[in-house]
Amino acid sequence: MLNVRFKSVVAASLATLSATAASIALAQMTPLDTIVAIVDEDIILASEVRDRVKQVKSSAEQRDIALPDDDTVVQETLDRLILESIQLQLADRFGVRIPDAQLDQSMARIAAQNGLTLEQFRDALTQSGQDYVEMREGLRDELAIQRVQQGSVMRDINITEKEVDNFMTTEEGAALTEPEYRVMQALLPISRSDNAETRAAKEDFVDGVLASVLAGINFSEAVNVQEPFAFRGGDLGWRKLSDIPSMFSQIIPSLAAGDTGKVQSNSGLHLVHLAEARGLARLV
Repeated sequence: MLNVRFKSVVAASLATLSATAASIALAQMTPLDTIVAIVDEDIILASEVRDRVKQVKSSAEQRDIALPDDDTVVQETLDRLILESIQLQLADRFGVRIPDAQLDQSMARIAAQNGLTLEQFRDALTQSGQDYVEMREGLRDELAIQRVQQGSVMRDINITEKEVDNFMTTEEGAALTEPEYRVMQALLPISRSDNAETRAAKEDFVDGVLASVLAGINFSEAVNVQEPFAFRGGDLGWRKLSDIPSMFSQIIPSLAAGDTGKVQSNSGLHLVHLAEARGLARLV
């Protein structure tokens, strides 16, 4: 089941890439993010693409490297983010863990390559406006991805084209009678670097916004706030239950049109709003 599901994730991700990459114009991105790709239990937001594109352009400028046109850069960046998400989810499913001791050794090597001690390297990052903890956790992800790329996980996966074809046929057959939902979601990110006090404050904030929605405030208005925290997210549009991120798929059938619920994921806290539903009568 996991193997076939992984293959379908790759196919769905690439299909989503081709359908959405052309429409991701950086100038059109608003503070309330839109979801540009769904990768099994993960989502990729427009802001993530925008931030990564900025990094790519900044690095290319520093190295005096010519880049292709903006549309190509955006599409290649989204492709890379999807691949990273797939690899990180694989690493998590197969129990790949990067110990703190190994992470500290890797950070020390990076510092030494720059002729600095670890403490000096931390100070240099702070002075340049970068976050040491975020860089450290980013390195943890990179090391986990390296494990996957080296084949320590991939050698256990064996998928035939027939298995994929059979799975897709079954999914298409079930989709003929599957109801559709129009879902809106707002994410308040919780970082691994957040302390307990910040996490508690974010949870209280989300609970307060949820209470206001349940009291009758319009969902879009309630989540379109900037202080003390800002949500990310947007309208997923009409989707069948099998096309909805699995982190939301359990709560959606329990909601009536107009209802809102709360879901916690690895990314943070989500408010999930069922705007409309259609085709439910066919299940009776």
